[in-house]
Amino acid sequence: MNPHGKPPQGLLQSRRQSPPRRSLAGISPTMSPPTTSSLPPRNTKRRNVFSANTDSQPDIDSGLGNAPDDNIQNNPHPSSKVRIVYRDEEERKLHEKVETLMTQIESLHKDRCDMAKKLRGVEAELTLKKAAVLDFKACCGPYCNNSSNLEKAAQSLYADLLPSSNEQDSQLLKSIVSTARKEAGEVNQKLQEKNQKLAEVDAQLISLRKDLQTVREENDNLEAANGRLNNELGVETANSLKRETSFIAGMNMVQKHQRERITRAEADCSHIAKLEEECSKLKPLFQEQLSKNVLSRSIQTQNISRLEKEKNTLLADKQVAEGKLQYKQEKIESLQRSKDELEKKIEKLTKNKKGQAVADESRQLQDRLDLQITNIQSDRDSLAQQLENNKVVISELQTLLKSKDEEIQQLSNRVEDLNDETQVEVYAFQTCFTRCYVYAKTNLAMVRSNR
Repeated sequence: MNPHGKPPQGLLQSRRQSPPRRSLAGISPTMSPPTTSSLPPRNTKRRNVFSANTDSQPDIDSGLGNAPDDNIQNNPHPSSKVRIVYRDEEERKLHEKVETLMTQIESLHKDRCDMAKKLRGVEAELTLKKAAVLDFKACCGPYCNNSSNLEKAAQSLYADLLPSSNEQDSQLLKSIVSTARKEAGEVNQKLQEKNQKLAEVDAQLISLRKDLQTVREENDNLEAANGRLNNELGVETANSLKRETSFIAGMNMVQKHQRERITRAEADCSHIAKLEEECSKLKPLFQEQLSKNVLSRSIQTQNISRLEKEKNTLLADKQVAEGKLQYKQEKIESLQRSKDELEKKIEKLTKNKKGQAVADESRQLQDRLDLQITNIQSDRDSLAQQLENNKVVISELQTLLKSKDEEIQQLSNRVEDLNDETQVEVYAFQTCFTRCYVYAKTNLAMVRSNR
């Protein structure tokens, strides 16, 4: 008996008077509150038909008490509603189990069909091989009972039909037959295992169907009790139950939103942890790349300083060669003047026959001067060639210096770009981390306040 004289709550719907509604467990029962009733509500004590299975504790979510002074219309008993929710949840679980088992049965049926097809193919192949063996035995004649005679007959038959056959052919036939038998045995074994699993699943399905039938019978009994209580309690109690049900549905929706917010906050926290891990991985890579760039830049600077030293050395050699060339040119000019003077003297002495010896000596001197002039000119030409070579080397070094300067500039720009990218990524990560942290903290605070 109900100690407070309150009728059970949740048994006030009738499927004959209004369309079905959504239950709290996500399954639509066939119960709904009535719109009219011929009997007025009575505030009399009635027996709780479900007192053996449920208790009379108040519903914490709805905020309704169970004091004796409460009115029936304002605070209906929640035991029947808890029972309906439990029943709907059990029915939903049974439906899910039935769907899972049906899927397994379909897959097992499919596997059994495939194995049956394979077995039929193996059986056909085995039949053909058996027919070949029977034909072979028929060809052997009356000697098939003795194995030695059968072996001799087989060898003679192979010798007649297949001149190039040997013991490998008989071994091949035996291996083919044994392999076919093994495959047939394996297929039969697998098919038996599948049939055994299918029988187990069928047994589970039968038990689940029995449970579902029991739940349906209990549902029918609850619906009948609901119909009787609806006629007794009337429209006002049904409307109050409807309002309470909608309130509970709203609270469930609020709790669902809170769970979603908690889930998003946890996902944000995990994302923040992943970002921190990625940053910790990328930081040494950036530092390593930066150190490599700095090292490469120092190496390029050393190469440039070495090339500048070589350039200065070549320029000094060029100046020395130019000085030597100028000295040789001056010497050639002085020798040319001496030659001209000697030629004039030779002409004068030639006019004078007395100076024949002097003329010969002058010619010898002129020959020596010509030889010196030729040597000096060859030295000048070699110095000029060396000067041209130095100019070419200097131009190449200047080009190389320009290219190295460009590479250094590119490396400097790359280092600056990497520094900028690192700073931007660090700033973006800090901003994202701050936003996610604030968002998660706000959500957790809201969830705690709602609780």
